[in-house]
Amino acid sequence: MSGTVGQTMVHQDCIKQIKRLWGDLMNTLIDLTGQRFGHLKVIEYSKRKTKGCQNTQWLCQCDCGNFLIVRSDNLRKGRTTQCSECRKSGGMRSVFVKDVMLK
Repeated sequence: MSGTVGQTMVHQDCIKQIKRLWGDLMNTLIDLTGQRFGHLKVIEYSKRKTKGCQNTQWLCQCDCGNFLIVRSDNLRKGRTTQCSECRKSGGMRSVFVKDVMLK
């Protein structure tokens, strides 16, 4: 039984160390400034904090000129690629598809 107690203590120490290292890793900022994601260009890091949101947020400019703040995970996973105005109107992407289809 004493072996089990020792293993449990080692296991708990490993878990604490992994959590600390994971926290350090998650706090590392990936700089997206200047990168493009679809119709969005990342302008700068946004210091705006949303309640309950741990993700970094970025100020972006759409090709149409609108500015918006987008979470980094939404940019990197391709969930947000244009502003809401372009998405509602079909945006530049729809025009491009129509032009390609006409050729």
